[in-house]
Amino acid sequence: MIENRYFTEKLSAEEKQAVQELRFKIEENGIAHKLDLNYLDSEEQSSHHLLLWRKKRLVGYAWLSTFAPRELEATLLLLEGEDSFQMVNDLRKYCQDRQIEQCLLIVDHQYKKLVEIMEQAECRYDCSEAYMELEQEYFKQKALSTVQFEKGTLDQAEEIARFMNEGADYSLSADDLEHTLLYKEGEELLACLRVDQVDGRFGIYGLVVNPEHRGQGIGRTVLSTAIQEILTKKPEQIYLEVATTNHRAHQLYQSLGFQDKVVFDYYRIELI
Repeated sequence: MIENRYFTEKLSAEEKQAVQELRFKIEENGIAHKLDLNYLDSEEQSSHHLLLWRKKRLVGYAWLSTFAPRELEATLLLLEGEDSFQMVNDLRKYCQDRQIEQCLLIVDHQYKKLVEIMEQAECRYDCSEAYMELEQEYFKQKALSTVQFEKGTLDQAEEIARFMNEGADYSLSADDLEHTLLYKEGEELLACLRVDQVDGRFGIYGLVVNPEHRGQGIGRTVLSTAIQEILTKKPEQIYLEVATTNHRAHQLYQSLGFQDKVVFDYYRIELI
């Protein structure tokens, strides 16, 4: 069987159409994924694509995105019955060649065949996250207090990044700061989160509350403030993700009107 696998930084019109068709076929089988079609046009250096063709038919695709230095996430789409074992090995070599230290593959928890392949390829289960969407009318019925947000500056980038990543050595770009909302009292940073928008879809990420101020309702107020600001833009959808083991946060999100839609499993590719 004629097979062709390759990486590319930018998809051609033909390749993009093939990825869209593959996505629709997978969704018809009730399988979810984290691929947003708007990213197919991305020209960012942090995004790459892996395509698998058989007899001029696209049967496998992976969208690769580097969200942090030396860390990569890959969303994998694969037709039922296809073997992604070699694609996983391609991703492993891709990371090794670029000295990427961590690679996570994202798989719908219901996609049992792909989960089996992850295990056969010696990928280690890392965690699971629930993808949740906001029931906007439910939220609008609530009377919630708000806070005033601030934006960070480039000279604060490392400090904010350490706060968001619990002390990890990391920094934020100007674009990251533009999407990050800070809640401060005086000079003390109490909480922050990030809001990304793709057309009418708004994603809320990385809600972090200062450990010394947890249990005071700050997280709830900060999140509800962000939602109220998003609602002024008439969004089609507001979503977030939460670790399935973080029961406290999950309950908070449910209380504000977020509903579970799908669970994604994360598998770590062993690179050494």
